Amino acid sequence: ATALFKKSRNQRWELMEAMKGNTAPNDISEVNIAATYFDIAIDESSAVDEESIILDANSADQFEFWGEANNNASLLATINNVKEFVLRAKISYVELLALLDLDYINPESIMTIIHLDGSCDLDKKEISNLDVNALDRMNRFLRLYRKLDKKEWDYWHLDFMLQVLSPNSIAIELNEGFLIRLMHFERLRKAIGKKVDIEKLAVLFYPINSKTIYTKEHKTRKNALYQKLFLNKRLHNPVEADFALLKVDIGVSAVSLTQHLSYLQSAFKVKQEELEQLINLTRPSDNSLYLSDKLLLDNLSFLYRHIWLAKSLKINIDDYIALHKLYAKDIDVFSKPKEALEFLELVNYIKDSNLSISDYDYILTANKNSKVSLKDEAVEKSLDELRSGLQTITDNYDPNQYDYLVKDNPDDIEKLSELLITLAQQLGRTPTESQFLVDILLNRVVTTVNVPNLPELIFTDTETINIRYVAPASSDAFIQFTGFMSNAERDTLLADPNMAGMAELVAYQDARCNSGFILSTPISI
Repeated sequence: ATALFKKSRNQRWELMEAMKGNTAPNDISEVNIAATYFDIAIDESSAVDEESIILDANSADQFEFWGEANNNASLLATINNVKEFVLRAKISYVELLALLDLDYINPESIMTIIHLDGSCDLDKKEISNLDVNALDRMNRFLRLYRKLDKKEWDYWHLDFMLQVLSPNSIAIELNEGFLIRLMHFERLRKAIGKKVDIEKLAVLFYPINSKTIYTKEHKTRKNALYQKLFLNKRLHNPVEADFALLKVDIGVSAVSLTQHLSYLQSAFKVKQEELEQLINLTRPSDNSLYLSDKLLLDNLSFLYRHIWLAKSLKINIDDYIALHKLYAKDIDVFSKPKEALEFLELVNYIKDSNLSISDYDYILTANKNSKVSLKDEAVEKSLDELRSGLQTITDNYDPNQYDYLVKDNPDDIEKLSELLITLAQQLGRTPTESQFLVDILLNRVVTTVNVPNLPELIFTDTETINIRYVAPASSDAFIQFTGFMSNAERDTLLADPNMAGMAELVAYQDARCNSGFILSTPISI
C-alpha cells in the first residue's frame, strides 16, 4: 500500500485524515496521522514500533536501542567513549558537539566532552554525566530528526521547536502532542511557502529567538533572529543600548517603544505609518490595545509576528489589519500551528474569491473607512437620484390623472383596455402580446387543441363549464376553451366522469398533458 501511494500524487496521511471517523476501521488517531506524515513506521500488532520508540520515554530498555546485548549497565560502561558513541549514533563528532548544545538533550549543560589527552583521537575523549535518561532523549531526538528535511532542518531547529510547541515551555516533552503540533507546523510552513524560514515562522507562536546558535568547536556562535534584527550593525549604526537583550527581556521596561520608531522601521523594513497602525491595533474581543508603550521582547515579537506574516502572505498592512478584524479572534500570539492554519484558510478563501479583503471588510463590518466604501457625497447623490426616480414613478402612475379611474367601480371597458395595453407596452410587451392579455381578461380568447378520433362526450354540468367538445368522425376532432380557465374548470377537464372513456386515448393524453391547455391558457406575458 505504501509503495502504491508513493506512485500516486496523493499522500497516505491525507487519505487517513479525509477518512477519519468515530468507528472502526476509520477511528484513526491524530497521532497516527502525524506519524504517517513524517513516515514514522506504525505496527499496532507489536508492543514496540518506531512510533512508540520516538514518542514514549523508555530509559529501561536503552541497551536494546543502542545495540548492546546485555543491559544498561554494560551499555553505559562503553558508550560514554566518544568514538563508541558516534559509531552507534551514526553521527560525526561535530554533530555530537551540536547535540550537546541543545536544551532538550542537555538541559542543564552537565554533559561535556572530557579530553583524556591533547590529541584529536576520539577514542581518547569521553562524554561526562551520560546516563540512560540522556541516551533516551538522544535516541528519540535523532530518530525524529532523521524524518525531517535535512535541507531545511538542523539540530537546533528541532530543539527550538520542542520549546516553541510545548504548551508548558518549562516541561519540554517529545510526545504525541508535540508530534501532532509539529505536523501542523510543517503543513503551515509548506502552505505559506517552501522557503519559509523555520525560526521566523516560529515567531507566530513564541517570542523572537534570542539564543545564539552553535556552529563549530572554537568558532563564534551564529546570531539568532533577535540579534539579526536589533543588534545588527549593518542595519543600525550605532546599535542602540536600549535594545540590549537583558533590558528588553526582563518583563519590565521604562523605555518607550514609540521613541524608537525609526530604529524599528530599519529592523522591520516597514513605513512609519504601517508601524504605527500595528502599535495601535486593538483586540476584537474588547477593543483594548494589544501593546503597551514599552520596549519589551513580547511587544517587539508582536510587531515582527504580524509584519512578517503580512509580508509572507503578500498582503499590505491596511488589508492585514482588516483581515485581523474579519478573523474576529485575538491574536496576541497563535496558540498552536493548527490555529494559524485556520487563519490561513480564511486568507486563501478570500484570495480565491472574486472579492478583495477590502470588499469583505466593507460588506461584513460596514467599515466606512474601507477603501471600497462610498464617500458621503456619493451616498447622498445616490439617495437623491433614488428619491427623484421614485417621485417620477409616483407621478407617472397616479390614478388621479385618469378621470375614469377615480370612480368607485371603473366601468369604461374601452378606456381601461387602452390603458392596460399602454402599460403592458411600457413594460416591454409587443402590441400583439398586450392586446392578447386584454382579450384573455375579457374572455375573448379561444384556445383549441386538436385531438384526433375524440369520441362524442357531453358534460353533466354544461351551465358552469366553458369547455366545448367537438368530435366528428374524422381527424379534425378538437377540445375548445374560451377565456381564462379557473381551477374548477381545470379540475372538470381532468376528472369529469365523461372522460373515463378516453383514459387510454394517447392523443387525448398528449393534448391534456403536453399542450399547455390544461395547465394554463397559453400566453407569453
